[in-house]
Amino acid sequence: MQTPLSRRDLLGLLAGLSLTVATACVGEDAHDQAERYCAAMVAPLRKNAALAQAFLEFAAAVKRAPLPEDDLGRRFEQAILPPAKELAADAAAVVAEGALAEPHAALAGAWADRAAAYEAMFKAWSSGDVEAFELAAERHNKAKDAEHDAITALNVQLLPFGLKLDHLPNQTG
Repeated sequence: MQTPLSRRDLLGLLAGLSLTVATACVGEDAHDQAERYCAAMVAPLRKNAALAQAFLEFAAAVKRAPLPEDDLGRRFEQAILPPAKELAADAAAVVAEGALAEPHAALAGAWADRAAAYEAMFKAWSSGDVEAFELAAERHNKAKDAEHDAITALNVQLLPFGLKLDHLPNQTG
C-alpha cells in the first residue's frame, strides 16, 4: 500500500523540480550566449586571418625584394596598420557575456596591443630606431602569445556547448 506524500515531501519534490527547470534555463541562456558570441566573432576572426596573411606577405617582401625603405614603410602603413586598428575596434565592440567576458577582454586587449605594437614598429622603422623597433617587435610577440592564450581560454569555455573559435578561419568560408 502506498502512502500519500506528505506536504513536506511534496514541497521538496517541487523545489527540486523548480531547481532543475531553473538550471536548464540558465544552461540554455549560456548556450545562447555562446552561440551569439561565436557568430559575432566570425568577421573579426576572418579579419585576423587576413591581417596575419598580410603581415607574412610583408615580411616575405622585406626579405626577397630590394625595395626602397620608403616603399616598405608605405606598404606597412597601408597594408598592416589600418586592418590592425580596425580589428582591435571590432573586437572591443563584440559583446561577450558570462564566462566568455573575461577571456574575450583578454583577446580584445591582445589585438589592441598588437595594433599598438605595429604602430610602434612603423614609427621606429620610419625613424631608423633599431632599438625601438626591437622593443616593438617584442611587444608584438607578447601580444601574439596573449592572443593564443585568450583564444584557448575562450575555447575552454565554449567546449561544453560543442562550439569552438577557429583561430585562423578560411577567408572564403
